[in-house]
Amino acid sequence: MIIGKTQHASLGNPDATDSDGFLIDIDVQSIAEDNTKSREDRTQDIKEFFYPSFDKIIQGRTKKYRKCKKCL
Repeated sequence: MIIGKTQHASLGNPDATDSDGFLIDIDVQSIAEDNTKSREDRTQDIKEFFYPSFDKIIQGRTKKYRKCKKCL
């Protein structure tokens, strides 16, 4: 039986395992890759679309706000 573009060999055998001993139905993601983004990568859009942050005191608490470059 073909589901989508991949063929599932274990549809007849729920205990079928691959060479690593995992069930064939389970797609195990590799954790060896470093998928974390640097701090600079995470702020690129903010720097592109917003002005630098400024502090505003509301009800005795200081909050950071940014103004949108496109909206002004």
